[in-house]
Amino acid sequence: MTVHTFQLFLPGTDVFHLTGFIASSTLFSYCLHWYLLKDDLSHTSRITWTGSHKNILFFLAIIGSISTAFFFYPIREYWIQIAIPAFITMIYTAPKITALNKLKSLAYGKTFLLAFTWTYVTVVLPLWIYDSVWDARSILFFISRFSLIYLICLLFDFRDRKEDLAQGLTTLPSRISLHGIRVVFYTITAIFLFSTSMLYNQGFEARDIIMLLLPGIILVFIFPICTQNFDDYLYYFILDGLMMLSAIMSIVMAF
Repeated sequence: MTVHTFQLFLPGTDVFHLTGFIASSTLFSYCLHWYLLKDDLSHTSRITWTGSHKNILFFLAIIGSISTAFFFYPIREYWIQIAIPAFITMIYTAPKITALNKLKSLAYGKTFLLAFTWTYVTVVLPLWIYDSVWDARSILFFISRFSLIYLICLLFDFRDRKEDLAQGLTTLPSRISLHGIRVVFYTITAIFLFSTSMLYNQGFEARDIIMLLLPGIILVFIFPICTQNFDDYLYYFILDGLMMLSAIMSIVMAF
């Protein structure tokens, strides 16, 4: 997704160190987050598997931390830009640490924090580091990317609402009805469709607009299924795949 941003805004830019850093830090933070999962939770096969494979998660977290340091060094001068998502990630993981349980009150904004962090990392970070100009084009793209990711995160948090409550995390999807979820979903979808379509007036080609719209359109059609079927393959393969679909299509078509 970061590479896709470079393709659209900064073609020809060397993406090695930044994308390597993002991939490594994602591996580190994800594995650490699930390594800190409470041992007394066993609601699903996924949670059970996570609890019984903590050694693997710890090993991957170590590998991720080492590679993160390696890729960070060449771009260390941008530490302020990088520190922002690092701080948000810390807030997201901190409630799993017993001494920091008071931060659970921040979980109400979990969906927003996740969506904002992924949008920041894949849109704001590359543009802030390599392009200091922020115009209507950049802002509309940010809104488009954020809206799509928010919709996907909303469904993930709706699926995980019982597990979150079991951990003392009060998220928005755990406190509103399915009707409320529908209202939020279709409102954000309207924002996604509008902001993405408006990119056509900012110099984006029709082909790029179609690729950006496609995952959101698919998401609208499978939304009713996602609120009833919580299969891991549906969520981790299809929903996560929709988040990356536009980027994958763009990268493949570039060859």
